[in-house]
Amino acid sequence: MKLLIASAIDTNPYVNTLVNEIKRTDNSITMDKGADIFWSETATQYDIIHIMWPEELIYAQDWRTQTKSIQDLRDRLVFLKNNNVKIVCTCHDMQPHHWQNEPRHRYDCKCEAYKIVHSHCDMIIHLGAKSQIEFTKSHPQTKNIIIPHQTYEELYDVEEKNITKTEYNIICIGQVRNCKEQKLINDLASACSDLPVKITAPSMYASRRVLCSLPVLMNLVRSIFIRTFKRNLKFGFRRFIKDDEINKLFNHAQIGFIQRVKINNSGNLPLNMLFGNVVIGPNDGNVGYWLKETGNVAFDVSKNPINLRIAVEKAISLVDSHKGEENRIYALKNWNTHKIGIMHINAYKNLLDANV
Repeated sequence: MKLLIASAIDTNPYVNTLVNEIKRTDNSITMDKGADIFWSETATQYDIIHIMWPEELIYAQDWRTQTKSIQDLRDRLVFLKNNNVKIVCTCHDMQPHHWQNEPRHRYDCKCEAYKIVHSHCDMIIHLGAKSQIEFTKSHPQTKNIIIPHQTYEELYDVEEKNITKTEYNIICIGQVRNCKEQKLINDLASACSDLPVKITAPSMYASRRVLCSLPVLMNLVRSIFIRTFKRNLKFGFRRFIKDDEINKLFNHAQIGFIQRVKINNSGNLPLNMLFGNVVIGPNDGNVGYWLKETGNVAFDVSKNPINLRIAVEKAISLVDSHKGEENRIYALKNWNTHKIGIMHINAYKNLLDANV
């Protein structure tokens, strides 16, 4: 089998850990990685082209400079399929990545790219049941399967938790993308001001795209007030955090908070579970599905901040009953990178065998 992962992203460990695992596990697979190869003369030599984020195919690596047209993309997919290349896509997002901060024309273009790619797929890989159910209805002609998000266990050093029952550390990892997500963290801190929790959000004001807007400045003033007078919020402006520091933050925490107001998938869910944290997140997309499936805490974003306090109180109770260790065992058993790699390999082979 000859396989192309049509992605140029190096900063997201999802692709790199998956590529490395497939190479380690099955040496019968010849594998390449790169979005530019999708447009090359050699693309027809691949049995399968696996697309991660459709906008990568028509935008440069800054995801802002358009390099190909929508018609180019449509024609290319038709050409590849006419040359017996199977098209696979992982449904990371229901909408383009970073869609909240996009100019309307760019957002519309990327949305069209998603529609075109999904409509030409032979198989779509979902990270959970919520999107699979939706796509089975909207794309019944396509094979829709579930392969969960891997844990990245080879990248981090998980330490045993120190649960004191006197203070609980909540970690919000990942760039906070807009003012609604900033407000969500502020609401969390305000709602829990009399609970024994400390909240750390090192990238709360990292997004340069929205930093100078009035709503963001108002959120920043509120964050400073909370940090100064309630002393339960530590926030930062850092866009990138090194793996060794992420390792320390996750090990120090007992609770992980997924700070999205609208979401499909999040690597923070399996990562928090790998580190033995109880996870709180929005009851939305595959994140909401997995939170309920694994017995963690899903909250309704529309009912802030009372709902946030109830969620934190439930998470504290789960920490005290050693739910974090249960999470760690579940993640390592079901979502380890080797297992997820094998699931991809089997899915590729089944797709090819179906047409033999």
